[in-house]
Amino acid sequence: MKATNPFLIIGIMVILVASLAFADPEINLTLPVNTSTYNTTPINLTWVSNVTQNWSAYMLDFGANVTLTTNLNTTLIYGVTPGVHNITVFVNDSASGTMYSSNTTVFTLEANPPYVAITSPTNNTYNSTSVAFNYTSNETLNWSAYSLNGAANVSITANTTLYLDSGAYNITFCGNDSAGNMNCTIPTYFTMDNPATILIISPVTGTTYRTNVIDFTWSSSELLNYSVYSLDGAANVSVTANITFTDLAAGSHTVVLCGNDSSGSGEFTCNSSTFTQSASVGACTNIFSSTSDAFVLGAIILIVIAAVAVIMALNMGLGAVDFKVVIIGLIVGAALLIVGYNVIAITYSSIC
Repeated sequence: MKATNPFLIIGIMVILVASLAFADPEINLTLPVNTSTYNTTPINLTWVSNVTQNWSAYMLDFGANVTLTTNLNTTLIYGVTPGVHNITVFVNDSASGTMYSSNTTVFTLEANPPYVAITSPTNNTYNSTSVAFNYTSNETLNWSAYSLNGAANVSITANTTLYLDSGAYNITFCGNDSAGNMNCTIPTYFTMDNPATILIISPVTGTTYRTNVIDFTWSSSELLNYSVYSLDGAANVSVTANITFTDLAAGSHTVVLCGNDSSGSGEFTCNSSTFTQSASVGACTNIFSSTSDAFVLGAIILIVIAAVAVIMALNMGLGAVDFKVVIIGLIVGAALLIVGYNVIAITYSSIC
């Protein structure tokens, strides 16, 4: 057998590598398909390329280039009108810096899809927890839906309200008419900046206070840039921490607390509490400092009753069975007495 020439193998490999390295660049459109007809929009534009591209754009009907800033090999083309169109893709080779173009594809949009547009939200920042989602169309829609941040479509039949957390969003609306012609809007980009949630902890709404010192305590879901309170409609007073109200006049009072979060959005949020200052300050004194005091008193009573029961049983010569019945009865009675004292203590604490 004749030996294979190693130089021949090396030469073939060099030729193969060179042919791959110096292969002509190819950019082939896969969608839309050349000479095809479509009846829905947007138009899906997709291509394949053997070029390492760092920039791409498309040209529709020999108009201005539309640069793509996200996916470099596919996009959706909105606003295409019925009729015959042509489209070409351009890419830039990141290795050589050379720009190449694809073949030009011709397609037809035959149907007249409904006109749809988003009127709210717009490209703005909303200082709220909700935003109206409103749309319009030039004809009755057989089906309509919106997609938020590229998620699955949410079918709707009328304008609605979106409740959203703080963050950046984009929304797209699509609809089709009774003939099945569909159209979609281009994405609308907007931002939500929720205001802070303010909670008044004390004074508690609906509570009557029989003390001349009432704590004014509150909390916020966010760091506040500015906060004020108003008592009974008086002028705003700046407040940055918990305070106390002293010697308020007897009667009903309302405190309103408002704040602006640290984002500086200018959106104020408020909360209020209406309470009563009793005319009988200090007139009600709780005989128990806590419910545990009532328990201690009940326990002492239980011990005393048990001791008396033992003495009585011994003096009366009761049998073991009778003695047990007496002891159980006394224990149950004493337990009920303890519960009663605790109920009194809790009730007395709540009204005083």
